[in-house]
Amino acid sequence: DHINHFSEPALRTMLARAGFAALDVDAESHDAAFIVVARKLDQSAAVKPDSATVHALAPRATEMAQSQSGVYGTVPANGPAANGSRRHTVASH
Repeated sequence: DHINHFSEPALRTMLARAGFAALDVDAESHDAAFIVVARKLDQSAAVKPDSATVHALAPRATEMAQSQSGVYGTVPANGPAANGSRRHTVASH
């Protein structure tokens, strides 16, 4: 399995933050993956998500992390920005 799984909105946000525009996100051609066509933007065009977007995605990210807890055992307490020492164990099902 993969160490990271992304929803389409999270994937688009990640691409935008990295300075890419998602030209096409195909969720139908492959049953377990997105097929993405993206274009690198001018550095000044890269965007950061606003806090409302981050908070809206947080519950789904937590759900996805918890679904993988049996495989990996721990998830970051506050996502990728969390201090590496701030981790908690999620109970396996």
